[in-house]
Formats: sequence, C-alpha cells, structure tokens
Amino acid sequence: MRETCCANLKIVFNDPVKRVRDTAADWFRGRFGEWTEWQRNLLSNYVQSQAFVDGGPECMMNMEKTPGPLPPEFLGLAQRALELFEEKIRTNPPHAFGFSYNLPALVIRFYEQSKIESTRRECLDLLDRMLALGMGEAANELNKVDR
Repeated sequence: MRETCCANLKIVFNDPVKRVRDTAADWFRGRFGEWTEWQRNLLSNYVQSQAFVDGGPECMMNMEKTPGPLPPEFLGLAQRALELFEEKIRTNPPHAFGFSYNLPALVIRFYEQSKIESTRRECLDLLDRMLALGMGEAANELNKVDR
C-alpha cells in the first residue's frame, strides 16, 4: 500500500496543475520524527520535481521547524534549492528570496549534525556560494558556528 501511495505522489509532484502539485507536497507539512527510508526516497523525488520548484521554500520552513536530525538527502535538497535560487536571480529576482530564507540555517544545522568531514566541507562550500550570491542570512548563520 505504501509503495502505491509513494509511486502516485511521485507522479503528482509533476502534475501539470499547480494546485495538484501543491496538494501532493502538503505531505511534507505534517511529517515529524525520524526519517524512514521510504520518506527519504520520497524527499529525493520531491526535490527533483516541479512541486519543489513551486514550494521548496515551504518545505524548508517545515524542515526547520521539525526537531531531530535532518535526513542524509538534505544535502541534495540544499544543492537543488541553491540552483533554483541562482536561476531565479537571473530570471525573476523578486521571487528568489523564498529559497534563501531558511536554507542557510538548515545547512548549518546539517553541518553541525554531520560527523563526516567531506559532508561538512560540502556544507561550507554551499554557504560560500550563498555568500557570493549575496545571501545575508548565510553570513548571520556562519557567525553562529565554530569552523
């Protein structure tokens, strides 16, 4: 049953109708607790979908409010969000803001929870890219952490 639901959500994440995509993405709004394998898989699919392009900032806001460790797939989410931010800066600057609001704090949170040096380095590289793009929130978050 769960596999069928996940397969259907993956399809609906790219539905041509935005309202349908938004409804499918609402699944992330109420998610709490430890990330299971199937939830992490669903998150990876969501990040590559049109629904994430539409509602990624809201997904990141919900992740920031959810206690506990972020899933390992978060790094892919952060990279995709930064790509979308860069794209929106070029094409529609007023709409780029949403991707910058929670992203730096989440990257710092992921950095702090990770014990893998290469992952921590990737987090710092993402923060450097954010700074280069003028994300003031990244500077504020970096000031809170020991490197």
